[in-house]
Amino acid sequence: MIKRLIDMEALELCWEDESPDTTYYLDLDTGTTKLVQQDLYDLKDLTDEIELTRDRFLYIPKPRTEQLKQDLHDFVETVTDPHLCRLLPVALESPNTLAAFKSVVSKAPDEMTRWKQFRKSRIRIRVKQWLAVNFIEQLHEEEDRSQQDDRQL
Repeated sequence: MIKRLIDMEALELCWEDESPDTTYYLDLDTGTTKLVQQDLYDLKDLTDEIELTRDRFLYIPKPRTEQLKQDLHDFVETVTDPHLCRLLPVALESPNTLAAFKSVVSKAPDEMTRWKQFRKSRIRIRVKQWLAVNFIEQLHEEEDRSQQDDRQL
């Protein structure tokens, strides 16, 4: 098991990014994420670095569409507002499900806030599962400092 101080907020944002034009990697040495995108000025240097040190970088997968749809359905089951309960099932049948869902929920700011928290918690669970499957344990800052102190002794 690799223990690293990982920028979880950045990792969660990468996990959410559905753009087909971006690819992310977790740098196992630093715990930071690397963005690979066609229009980056240092794209060649970055891709060379990733290719030359493959053991150092771990590809961060794109979210699966069915996971998002399942999250939407699970959230809708928790909504108690009668008006939203009537509209949300229709939004879930839309060709652009997320946009339709957000359009409906945006009219109820408390529900939109609750959705964002719900979605973030689901992403956090998936990221932690992904780290575990890849034998990576997230260190917290106190643990990282303690390990650095131990190495200096």
